[in-house]
This record gives sequence, structure tokens and C-alpha cells, in this order.
Amino acid sequence: MALEEEINQKIKRLDQICSPEVPMVVPRIIVMLSRHVHGEALLRELLKPSVEELLGDSEKSEHLNTDPLEIYKYVVGPPTKGMTAQQAADDPAVAQVLLKAINYLVEWADKFRIVIANGKEKIPYGLRYMSKVMKNALHAKFPQESEKEILKAVGRLVYDEFISPAISSPDSVHIIEKDRAISQLDRKKLASVAKLLQYGSANKGYGDDKSYLTPLNPHIKRFHSDFRTYLSEICNVPEPEEKFGIDRYNDYTVVNKPTVFLALGDLLFFHGALLEFRQLIAPDKQDPMNAMIDEAGVKVPRVQDIAGQQDSAEVEQMQLTLTLSPKRSPVLADGQDEDRQLFLATKKYVLDLLLSQSGDSLTAMLNTPATVQEEQAHRDHVQKSGGSSIEEFKSLEAKKEHMRANLRTLEAKGLVSSSDDYQAIVSAIAADIRKERKYRDVRRTELEHLRDTAGRLDAKRRFFNDQVDKYNEYLDTCLDNLNRNN
Repeated sequence: MALEEEINQKIKRLDQICSPEVPMVVPRIIVMLSRHVHGEALLRELLKPSVEELLGDSEKSEHLNTDPLEIYKYVVGPPTKGMTAQQAADDPAVAQVLLKAINYLVEWADKFRIVIANGKEKIPYGLRYMSKVMKNALHAKFPQESEKEILKAVGRLVYDEFISPAISSPDSVHIIEKDRAISQLDRKKLASVAKLLQYGSANKGYGDDKSYLTPLNPHIKRFHSDFRTYLSEICNVPEPEEKFGIDRYNDYTVVNKPTVFLALGDLLFFHGALLEFRQLIAPDKQDPMNAMIDEAGVKVPRVQDIAGQQDSAEVEQMQLTLTLSPKRSPVLADGQDEDRQLFLATKKYVLDLLLSQSGDSLTAMLNTPATVQEEQAHRDHVQKSGGSSIEEFKSLEAKKEHMRANLRTLEAKGLVSSSDDYQAIVSAIAADIRKERKYRDVRRTELEHLRDTAGRLDAKRRFFNDQVDKYNEYLDTCLDNLNRNN
């Protein structure tokens, strides 16, 4: 995925996420698309009431000022030469106004925090899913970092890039009317609240350089704790296949195929770029992209050759309508499917052996004759599992002889090795056991998808049958009209 690739290539530290230091393309695209139409409406529905309420609040401007020197200027008088912000904050009258400003900001930041925390469903699914992708990618890139630090980085995407502009500049992202007049005082209110919430998201408090604002630190910590919970829930979304009920059969059951409109010149440019940067795009020879590039052709036709006698410039701008269809699954090479079937069958036989006979290794078990008790254990196991091996093999020894032949064939093909006691098959069995529950869940989900797909295919069949009936009706009508005219 592009976001994972950009994180792997560009990000060296967590604080570089969504920072001017390292411009990232994918997060910008994510935010832009998340604000598009539906996402913008959701964000407006979430924040507009609180923004309107804050804009309608008639508190005096001093209740927003957290600069002690400025407060001192209009409460006491011009500051003395060399007076520091801390000295101004020590004045009782200034301290009183500063406390009111702090309480005012905390009150409004709290209101917005509650609205945001209760509005997770108003965050577009695309942004939530990409936040999940970012979180997982950062965990993989920085395994030593704590969940808390990872969520702070995710918060820069969700809050700083997506939510904060809707609070600090609501007219620019269509939260309120774009032509609405907003006073400087109101803009200061919005920006101050957005900044305090941003500090909460990043857990960024005030130190000795601004000790007069340290009363905000407990609130910032509280905000951060809530933001961590919020961001964790934001990332807790299902995969797109589950969210939208998509499976590998969807492309075959959809009635209206997706369509792309593309200028001929753009298509030729794209084809040329694929050929030029092929080694960068698909360095692995087994990459499916290589097969598609080969199918498209290793030479890009010139516009002049296509245009013929027509104007090349006009032909280059000509719009093409491309109806997309699913690419057929590649056919396995001769023998490849047989090798896989042989491996799976042998794995099943080995599992039967492991459940029936004891031994230090698979090789030792294959070369050690089974006891009467082990033969009986094998028969009991096969009967219990409902298998047909009793009819297929007279005894466990007969099955072991068949296994040895299979293993020799698989070793000749390089799929197993006797030098490591056929560890490939043993590891495959261990992986199956470890993933048994997952396989069961996958099978259940797959069955549901197959039933759903069968329903969609049936609906598609009825649709086409209905179309055929209508065409037949139309043809019959045309023929009747022709007969009458004749």
C-alpha cells in the first residue's frame, strides 16, 4: 500500500509524520479525499453546532488573552522596561484575568473534546481505515515505540490535518458559510481552542519558559488520555472487504461494470511510463504487473501512427471509454497443480502417522515397523475421522510405503528434503494446527460470501433473462410491423 511504502521510505522518526520536515503525499491525499462531499458533510454535522455556539459567545476579548504582558498593558498600564512575562503574571490583577482566560479556554476545549469523542462515526471510513494502516505500519517500522507514541503520530493525521482546520478556520473547509464575516476576536477564539486541543492530542504541555500557563498542563494530560482512547477506537475498523461485503467474486457478479474515461494521450503516456520504470514498479519477475505490461505490449504506438490523416493534437485529446473487467486467474503451469495436490495428500498421510505412531522424527517413524497397538490406533483414528484410508490402504505400513514414494517424488521436485527429516511437511502441519480457528472462521466467512455471491449471480441471471425477454418482445413487434406493412 502507498502509505506503508511512504512511511518505510521517508520516515526515520515518529515526529516526522505529517510534519513540514518530511512532506508526505499520501496523508495529504487521504485528508483531501476524506473532506470530499460526504466526508465534508459529516464533519459539518459534527462540528458546526459547537462552532456556531462559540462564535455566538459574547465574552470579552481579555478572556482569550494568555499573554501576561498584554494583559498587564490594559489592566494595570504600560509594563516597566525589562519586565518579563512571569513578572507581569505575578501581579494579582493580571493573574486574575489570566486565570479567567485559562478557565475559558479549558471550558470550550472540553466542549469540543466531548463532541469529537462522541462523533467517531462522523469520521469517514476511508480516513479511519488509513489511520489503522498508518498505526500498523508505524508499529512495524518502530517496534520499540509504545502504543502511546504511535497513537500520537496517528493523531497528527486525524486531528491536526483533518479536524483542527474545521475548528480554527471553519469557513475555509465549508463548516460554516464561506462568505460569512468572522471577526478577528472570533478567529482568535477558534484558533486558541483548536491549539489547546492540538496540545492535548500531542500531550504537549508548558514548561518553565511559560510557567504561568502550567495550570493548563493537567487539562492537557486529561485531554491526551481521552484522545488516546478516541484514536484507538478510530483505528478499530474492519477491513474494506468486510465493511463493503466484497469478495473475489464481486467483479464477476456486478451488472454495471466500472468505467474509466481517459484521453488517448494520457493512456499512451501511462503506457510509456510503465515500460520506462518497469524495474522500479515491478522488480520481482513473478509480479502480476509484469504479465500485464507484457500483454499491453513492449512498444508504445505513436499518436501520429494512430491519427493517420487526422490532426494529431485532436486525436491525442480524444476521450476513450474503458470498461473494466476482471483479469482471469492465471492457469497453473503443467504439473504445478499436481505437485500441490501431492504435497497436500502426503501431508494428510503424515498427520495420520503422527496421530498413530510414536517416534523421534518422521524419518524414524517411516523406517520403524508399526506395532499391533499402533495399527489399531490408526484404524480407530481413520474411522473416527470418517476417512476412507482403510479401504485405500490395508494397513498403516501400506500407507507408510505410499508416503515414502510420495516423499521421494516431492524431494525430486525440491519441495521437501530428507536431510532435515521432511521439515517442510511437519512445519505445514504445525501451521495448520496453529491457524485452525482462523481457517474455521475463514471457511465460515467464505461460505457466507459464496451464498451471497450465489444470490447475486441469480439476480444477474434474472436481469439478463429479463433483458433477453424484452429484446425478443421488441424483435417480435418489429417483425409484426414488417409483416403488416408487407
